[in-house]
Amino acid sequence: MKSADSKIAKSDPRLEETSKMLERLQEALENPDTLEKIESDFTTTFEELGLESAQASRLYKEIEQTLRSGEDLDEIEGKIFDLLQNIEIERGRKNLVESLNQALAERAETIFEQVSPYLKGIEGRVLDFGAGDGEVAELIKNEMGIAVEGADIRDYRNNGVSVPIKIFDGEHLDVPDGTYQATIVINVLHHEIDNEKIIKELSRLVSGRLIIIETISEGESEEEMQADLGRTFLNDYLYNRLFHNADIPVPGTYETPQKWIDRFAKYGWRLTFEKDLGFDQPIIRDRHYLLILDRIDNN
Repeated sequence: MKSADSKIAKSDPRLEETSKMLERLQEALENPDTLEKIESDFTTTFEELGLESAQASRLYKEIEQTLRSGEDLDEIEGKIFDLLQNIEIERGRKNLVESLNQALAERAETIFEQVSPYLKGIEGRVLDFGAGDGEVAELIKNEMGIAVEGADIRDYRNNGVSVPIKIFDGEHLDVPDGTYQATIVINVLHHEIDNEKIIKELSRLVSGRLIIIETISEGESEEEMQADLGRTFLNDYLYNRLFHNADIPVPGTYETPQKWIDRFAKYGWRLTFEKDLGFDQPIIRDRHYLLILDRIDNN
């Protein structure tokens, strides 16, 4: 993934994905509290990328107006991506999209630091499920000497990444049960409308440990987190659809940490560690949460 949230989750018909995204967009744009928060988040993102405050504010208003235009979603996203590409941060040298990609260049290092302590002692094969550009898996191989491979719906590897990538067909990975001792799953689950099938397949593939990082909404109580779902969705949408102009599904199927724990428990997983990573990307206001789940029958 890791220049953008994982692409592995794309498996349902595109029409259903688009319908779900439009529904979430409309709900978020009709909520005054969400709009107030997202204006602050978006303008902060644009300022972090190099825009002056007034310019960042104008850009947010233009994006909001375009999202409300009633046009086809592809047209809306294309217009906004063009807009972002045409805003120069350095005259003739770098636009807003390029500035984001540069700012996220160290993201793989951050993820590696977050997950690597929980791979120590792993002697079997490791899978990066939703490997994207392959940079995290490459760090695991080079820094830890672990036998690691990736899986995604296509081979998205960056140049220089040597870790092998297996193709996931949206339902299954063509390997025997229990092939992997451990698997990392970084911001994959909330990009799949029917993520129960991902949980089932991970439970088939992995014999020992799941290392999961998921996007969660802000707040401590269930009620507070529910109220923040619109803000969470719009930041996710900005990052994955507007800045990257990529057909990455953003259905917004978020859960609280406890609900993820409960859902995996049905398939024989037990929580052994959890950590609120907070807003660990300074550019995008996404809150992330780490879950370490071990097989009950292995402990």
